[in-house]
Amino acid sequence: SYVRNAAWHLASTRENMAPIANGLALALADAVPKILKNGVSLLHDIESAKTVVLESIEEQERALRTRNDALIEQSCRVIESLAKRHDGTSKISIMTLSLSSTVTRVIQGLIDGGIAVDITVCESRPLCEGVVAAKQFHAMGAETVTLITDAQLASYIEKSDIALCGADSLTA
Repeated sequence: SYVRNAAWHLASTRENMAPIANGLALALADAVPKILKNGVSLLHDIESAKTVVLESIEEQERALRTRNDALIEQSCRVIESLAKRHDGTSKISIMTLSLSSTVTRVIQGLIDGGIAVDITVCESRPLCEGVVAAKQFHAMGAETVTLITDAQLASYIEKSDIALCGADSLTA
């Protein structure tokens, strides 16, 4: 109950960020049976329980990194195939929103692979994470970066070849 309460408080710090809550839930799902199996009492041996929980979190982090690396590699391959033009160049127009480390890594992989990337980014109110993303894409070397309001998405989507969004909780 103490561990679940602590996890709930951690997840509540950014309640709109599902990967945080999902990661904590996975770590707890792994840790609680180990704590009960090893006879560790949260009331009498909090340090041992804490060690088990931290090990479970580290395992979940490693698994997430492995899944994300595979997702990024696969995404780059698929998008690179879509970016090939008849004239021998490679260019793609991407619509995205908010700020996703996975999307950012895919965009960087495309740019590093010689793909010309035009990006349209929704600002993502109320926190305007899209503004940060737009600055990052520009600094990475995207050909053009267009920042739009969330309400403009429907007007711009037809100008894009693909839409990319972060879905880190779904990578498994």
